[in-house]
Amino acid sequence: MHLFADDSNLFFAHKNLSQLEIIVNNELTHINNWLCANKLSLNIDKSNFVLFHPPQRKIAASISLYINHTSLTEKDSTKYLGVMLDANLNWKKQIALISNKIKSIGILSKLRYYVNLEVQIKLYYSLVYLFLTYAIAAWGNTYQTNVKPLLILQKKS
Repeated sequence: MHLFADDSNLFFAHKNLSQLEIIVNNELTHINNWLCANKLSLNIDKSNFVLFHPPQRKIAASISLYINHTSLTEKDSTKYLGVMLDANLNWKKQIALISNKIKSIGILSKLRYYVNLEVQIKLYYSLVYLFLTYAIAAWGNTYQTNVKPLLILQKKS
């Protein structure tokens, strides 16, 4: 279990998918009991699960996970502390998320006529650089072809 403020994740691993389903459902029952005993609530609508697996290995069967008799939805990616984790851990969704956030670099080129270089550099660090470096230790070691769009956007800025 990984907890950070109001963001929580559970990670389970097992070679057998049906055994994994039983173990996780059992643990989710324990978690629900603990939440009720401590008068805490869980937003089940925001709760989901991802089955991590290599891209070469397709998962034929699906599993059903429940908490408080409510089914959790399976997704191919989830956001944890601002980082998109996808089922194959290829980081394409994280890179797309960063690309969308730094699309506002056009404003930097328009502002260059009105502000000096020092202000431009500060704007770059506040509008572009922080998104490029956030959690880079996790996603930055992906394939160069995945990172190429970010390099192009960085050069434009």
